[in-house]
Amino acid sequence: FIFSPDMRVGERFILHLDSLCDDYGNCTVDSIEFVYAQRLFGEIRVKCPSDTYERLIFAKNVENKRIYRLNRGIDGSFSGVVIKGRYILIRFRDEDGNGRVTAGKYRPFVLGEFTEVFDDTISVRAGWTTEVSW
Repeated sequence: FIFSPDMRVGERFILHLDSLCDDYGNCTVDSIEFVYAQRLFGEIRVKCPSDTYERLIFAKNVENKRIYRLNRGIDGSFSGVVIKGRYILIRFRDEDGNGRVTAGKYRPFVLGEFTEVFDDTISVRAGWTTEVSW
């Protein structure tokens, strides 16, 4: 399978593995069951008002402290597939376009990027989509 060069970062696609076989001739339809995603992962979808700033949203797992970046969709909402658990949502304006939170400087004085934390913990269940309006 060769990816199309016009695909964008974060774009979703479906890849059918019906004819995938290993070195011994065992094909996926005969021997391998792919159901891990439904047992382990859920989806977070965040609806945000549109504005002129480039926003980034991250989901931080409360238990293992792992941070996931949510992808921005065409409609302006953010979504991402994450491991089931509880999450804290963090969003900020990426004013310098580097993809990270910039703290600012004292000389020459530059303000840090505006950062917000969602006021509640989000619970993500495996196989479900959790929608949040923020």
